[in-house]
Amino acid sequence: MDANVMGIAIASPEGVHEANDEFLRHAGHTQADLVAGRVDWRAITPPEYRDADDRSFAELLAMGVYRSEEVLA
Repeated sequence: MDANVMGIAIASPEGVHEANDEFLRHAGHTQADLVAGRVDWRAITPPEYRDADDRSFAELLAMGVYRSEEVLA
């Protein structure tokens, strides 16, 4: 995660809990924003991916399992 070769974040339906600098750079945020709670998962998710997020988080809540989503940009 610290290598910043690709953006990586750890999140839940409540928000982004950890993220490396590369993820934050793509999202237009900084580590200070993350610490202050200003990284809004829904706001940084493009509209075309929100349904996939909703399905994945519903699966996590229902089954305790989350299949990671990999988005290449």
